[in-house]
Amino acid sequence: NIKGYKTGFRIDFLIFNLFFIILGYYISRLKGVSDRYKKYNFVYRVYVLLTSYFIMMFNIPFSDRFGILSWIFIPFLIYPIYEMNNLQYYKLKLFSVCLGFSLFLIFNVIGV
Repeated sequence: NIKGYKTGFRIDFLIFNLFFIILGYYISRLKGVSDRYKKYNFVYRVYVLLTSYFIMMFNIPFSDRFGILSWIFIPFLIYPIYEMNNLQYYKLKLFSVCLGFSLFLIFNVIGV
């Protein structure tokens, strides 16, 4: 048994993935995203499907490996807000940078 490795249901992984599902849904509803990025809805659906698969795999050992499959799509989910120039998108950009920094602090510095 690996010391410090948690198996089974992980609320932190669930919250992390659900946050990006909500953010992706919000981004898909913004004006101009579905027009400019024809495949955004496809990427969002793949992310939701992989997250669902990951949640179903919580009970098996090393289930976080399945989470990596969905986490690969996170940059593609937030890409449209970095491509468009509007005050609304600047707020989302700032929010996503602050979120990334907060997640770094929580998981690497504090060690949750």
